[in-house]
Amino acid sequence: MSKQQFDVFLCHNNEDKPGVIKIAQQLRENNIKPWLDSWELRPGLPWQRALEEQITQIKSAAIFIGPNGIGPWQNQEIDAFLREFTKRECPVIPIMLPNAPVEPTLPVFLDAMMWVDFRQTDPDPLSQLIWGITGENRLTQSQIPTKRSCDKETKKILSSFSFKPQLKTFKFQYTEIKSTKRKIFPFGKKLEFYKVQRQAKYFLEDLGGGIDLEMVLLPNPEKTTSEAKSQLSFTALSSPKDTAVFISKYLITQSQWKAVSRLPEIGQPLLETPSKFIGKDLPVESVSLFDAIEFCKRLSRKSYWNYRLPTEAEWEYACRGGTKTKFNFGDAIDNRCANFLDERSGSRTKSTTPVGHFAYPNPFGLYDMHGNVYEWCLNQGKKPSSAIRGGSWRDLEDGCTSSHRSQRDGREKSDFIGFRIACFG
Repeated sequence: MSKQQFDVFLCHNNEDKPGVIKIAQQLRENNIKPWLDSWELRPGLPWQRALEEQITQIKSAAIFIGPNGIGPWQNQEIDAFLREFTKRECPVIPIMLPNAPVEPTLPVFLDAMMWVDFRQTDPDPLSQLIWGITGENRLTQSQIPTKRSCDKETKKILSSFSFKPQLKTFKFQYTEIKSTKRKIFPFGKKLEFYKVQRQAKYFLEDLGGGIDLEMVLLPNPEKTTSEAKSQLSFTALSSPKDTAVFISKYLITQSQWKAVSRLPEIGQPLLETPSKFIGKDLPVESVSLFDAIEFCKRLSRKSYWNYRLPTEAEWEYACRGGTKTKFNFGDAIDNRCANFLDERSGSRTKSTTPVGHFAYPNPFGLYDMHGNVYEWCLNQGKKPSSAIRGGSWRDLEDGCTSSHRSQRDGREKSDFIGFRIACFG
């Protein structure tokens, strides 16, 4: 069989085939070549073998959700081939068909992604689907009015769109901590601090009401040292290699949470003040994995950027900052560096601390990667549980290392679990 190039693999429940065929025909009319089983599978051959022969030639995947949810054959396709798309860092696009239920049941990894919703007409779902497949935002190009007409209505329309912000540069001091043994009384370990000037690029996301969100550009992982790469528990980032990856400079704060929680609901309601420890600059906590996903969806709808939780690979790459030590500032830690349970000093912190309180950013300029609160990571499987990383105010130092991980039920809401977010450009 000769291999052909396809733009998108259409994964669907057979009961939804008429609606999927209609969308496939519309894609063809827009010079996009879809892979649809009824068009591409030769009768008399196993579908798995035929698809395996062409899977590497397909650039993206669309997973359709109709009134009957994910079908049995669709589940097999997801299990068999989604890993291939993820490995090749191809877009995987969830699509709600016109007759999909109001609250469809989805695998967690799909629930975390931005949908294309054919149940709505604004924004145009076909244009959104083409954007997801090709990276070309025809919707924005065709609907944003020009500056030539500047009446009140035009200004109102223009104000509803978010445009790509300019990157700025900030400087910071990275501190490397080295531990040496004391040769005289008092015996034990002595920590020595070595400071290095660094800089990183970032942009500000305006959340309204004078509240900003700082998103820091991560260096290209291809330029990270091979020694540091070898320390990663998860070896592959989930974003395309030619895509800029940003992650929030700080844990999401309670003021940022409140601003986004007031945006229109998408999948579920959010409490404005869910945290146990109250303070506008304290990290938000007592939020579930699904609360954090809803936060990302609401912010994405408002913004130029598509936000989501970082995967474990992205989180650990961001945390280490190219280092290969237990912590991103060295192999030792004490309560001057992070909010954790430091038994050696007798520290018994019983709450969170304001983000950035400890002036020890990692080599990428990120704060609080160790301690304060655990951080939800994106679950790429079907289980309702997900990983939390980074340790918290109630953990000993071994629970706060760059490699430590714990698994929790995604519905859990605890005063030691928060999150930070990622986006791609």
